[in-house]
Amino acid sequence: MTCYSSKILDNDDAMNFIAFLEQASDQGRVIRDILEAILEEDDHVPAEVMRIGIACAVLVALQIDSRIAIEALRSRKITPTVTPEIRIMARDLLQFAMTPRDPIHGTNDLYAQWKVAGEMDEACKELDKYLKALAGPDLHLAYSPNSESLEPDYPLTPLPERAVIESERSRIRQRASSLRAIQIETFNDPKDDFWYNDLVFERNICEFAGGAIIDGSRSLIDDIFDDLKLLDVRGGSLASAGPGDFKFLDALPWRFASSYDSSFVRKFVVTAIDTAQSLIRDNGLSCASTAVDFVCRSLSWKVESLIQAYAGLDEVGGQALAQRVARELHQSENRRDLWELSRSSSHYRISKMIPFISDGYDGPPRLIQPDRWFLPFAPDESASPYFLY
Repeated sequence: MTCYSSKILDNDDAMNFIAFLEQASDQGRVIRDILEAILEEDDHVPAEVMRIGIACAVLVALQIDSRIAIEALRSRKITPTVTPEIRIMARDLLQFAMTPRDPIHGTNDLYAQWKVAGEMDEACKELDKYLKALAGPDLHLAYSPNSESLEPDYPLTPLPERAVIESERSRIRQRASSLRAIQIETFNDPKDDFWYNDLVFERNICEFAGGAIIDGSRSLIDDIFDDLKLLDVRGGSLASAGPGDFKFLDALPWRFASSYDSSFVRKFVVTAIDTAQSLIRDNGLSCASTAVDFVCRSLSWKVESLIQAYAGLDEVGGQALAQRVARELHQSENRRDLWELSRSSSHYRISKMIPFISDGYDGPPRLIQPDRWFLPFAPDESASPYFLY
């Protein structure tokens, strides 16, 4: 048995959790709390947490459809009460497990492990039968090998014809000369790069990554302006307008959606413009506030999309380059506060429910209220220019 098996319950995290769940007085409540913690995540879900979440969803599916019984569980005393709410949460969890990144729920680390190990098709095939049991006959969720239908739209760009690809690649590379805040040679530095530390890129690829940062920053500004126009038309906040049609706002933590009104979005316009300007200055880029960090996160996704579409790299090379770009965009003098900002809230919450999951942190994750996102992390750091007026 291994922690990295694509077999849904053939891993230490899932089986340890099942042994723990057997002793729980209210198994349904434990499952519900864990599913809720993961589905409310707005940064990243560690692989061990996702494995436990998948185990919860599978256990719910087994209560609904006995035809998909798992032999290893026949002797286990697992009989959670399944409510309609838990069934929906379990379904959503499995859908999340089969995507690399969800704009509401965050990044799925287990998906990346499946990709690297070449186990994606096998894992998704196995998940699909449980997903069908949870979804019911009216919702088509079948997984087909080599299909991209389960990939979310935002990090991927359809590949155009070869001539267009080469033209775009050249155009983006030319923009690298404008990048002053980051030295393109750093994209060949494997520091903190566990998976891809032996990869070295040619200079033209590093130039492409630098140009993609400049190109992406301009595209991101356009996206925020588009969101502002749409919000002005619909009125109110993102909570009242509803998600799905917004390019930048949909990726912000949903639990604060009622705060994302036109005035709030205008502050992000200024922040995105200032961040773009800092990229062409010599004194470097610093994620000095929560707002800047969110802008840099969205920018790293933009760059990832351009790399996948136009860099001409294989999947592993594209992932490595995108990861190094994201690393450089999230540099900050105040690393401790930035780390606390990006903690996995689901990991911390579940560590307080299950004794064998270590929290790994000194305290709970801290994502401050939106009205403070534009303030600097530390008094000696510069804030968004919005606060200079």
